[in-house]
Amino acid sequence: MALFIALSIGCLMAVLSGRLLTSVYASIGLIAVIAFVSYAKMKWMSVAPNVVDLYFLAFDPGTLQFLSGSFLPYLIVFAGLLLSTLVAVLILRRRETGSARIRLRALALFPLAVAAAVLSQPRDFKGVEDLMRYRYVTSFFSSLRNLGHLGEEVPLLAHLEAETEGATPSSALCHVNGQAPDLMVVQSESVVLPTQVLGDDTPAELVRGFGGMDGRSRALRVETFAGYTWVTTAGFNTSLPISDLGWLKNYSNFVLEGRVENALARSLKRCGYRTVYVTPLPYSFVNEGAFGRSIGFDTVIDQAMLEAPSAHQSDAFYYDKVLETLSRLRAEDDGPLFLFVLTMSAHSPWDYPLANVTQYVALDSPASIGEKRNLAVSRC
Repeated sequence: MALFIALSIGCLMAVLSGRLLTSVYASIGLIAVIAFVSYAKMKWMSVAPNVVDLYFLAFDPGTLQFLSGSFLPYLIVFAGLLLSTLVAVLILRRRETGSARIRLRALALFPLAVAAAVLSQPRDFKGVEDLMRYRYVTSFFSSLRNLGHLGEEVPLLAHLEAETEGATPSSALCHVNGQAPDLMVVQSESVVLPTQVLGDDTPAELVRGFGGMDGRSRALRVETFAGYTWVTTAGFNTSLPISDLGWLKNYSNFVLEGRVENALARSLKRCGYRTVYVTPLPYSFVNEGAFGRSIGFDTVIDQAMLEAPSAHQSDAFYYDKVLETLSRLRAEDDGPLFLFVLTMSAHSPWDYPLANVTQYVALDSPASIGEKRNLAVSRC
C-alpha cells in the first residue's frame, strides 16, 4: 500500500509538472516526511497521525510551543527532511525539461496506482501494534477516510444544541449543609497505576501515592484515552460520553467549546464556588484554555503563569504552585474553591530525573494551606 501511495503521488506530480525525476524525488521526500512524523508520534505518544490534525492541531500556537519545548531534535530532523526535499526538487526542476509524453503516461497510470493503493489496504490491521512496527506511511493516508464524514450530523452535538434551546441551568448541587468544602481533582498525564504493572511487588510508597487517604484506588467513572488526555479531561468536566462525538472525538476541546451548559465547573459556580483550571501546557494548547473558560472555569493558569521552565516538571512543582494559588485565593475570599489540576511528569520524553517519591507534598493536610478547612482531594 505504501509503495502504491508513493507511486500515486509521483504520478500526480508528473501530471502537473511533466518532469519524471523531479516527481520521483518529490514523492520520495513527501513519503519520508510523513513516515518520520508518523514514527515519532507513535513512538512518543502512541497515537497515529490523522489528516484532521492538520486542521485542528498542526498550526495551533500552544501545540507548536509544546513540541518545540519537548521534542526539538525531532522538529529539527523534520525541518531538515522538508528542506532537503524542497532543495532537491527545485534543483531537478531547473535541470529537467517538462514533457507532454510524461504527462500523458502519468495521467494514464495515476488512476491505476490509486486503485492499487485502495485495494492493497491491509486486512489484518492490528492497530497500535502494527503501527509501532512498520505501518508509518499508511496510517496517515488511511485517515483520509475521515474526510468523508464532513457535513455529517454528529448526534451528540445535535443533542447539545437541542438541549441549549430554552434550557434552564441546574441548581441541584447547591443543597449543602454547613460550610462547603474545597474540591480538588489532580489528573496525572499518562499515568498507569504501578500496581497494574508490579502487582504485589509494588513498593508501599508508590501504593500510597496513588490512592486516597484510606489507601484505596477508585474508578474515575469516565472514558479514558491514552494519547489524548484532554479527551479524558473533557469527559470528566462535562460528564458527556466523548466517544459519541465519533470521528471528532479527539478534537473534543474544539467542538464542545460554548456548547455545554451544565458542566461540573459551571454547576459548582452556581453554588458559590470559585473555579480554577491549572494546566502545565500553554493556554492555547488543543484549545484547552478557551474550552475551560467556556465550561465554567473562572481562571485558567497555564505554563506561562506557572513560570514553568517546561511542561515537564515534577508533580511536586505543580503541587507547590497549587498550594500558592490556594493561599492567594483564600486571602482574597473565604468562599469554597474547586481546582482541576493537570500534571505532566509521566509524559514523554523521559530525559530528566524525578525527585524521590517520598518527598512529594502531602495535599491531604488542611494545615498545608494555612488554616484548618475541609479539603477533598481526588487524584485521577
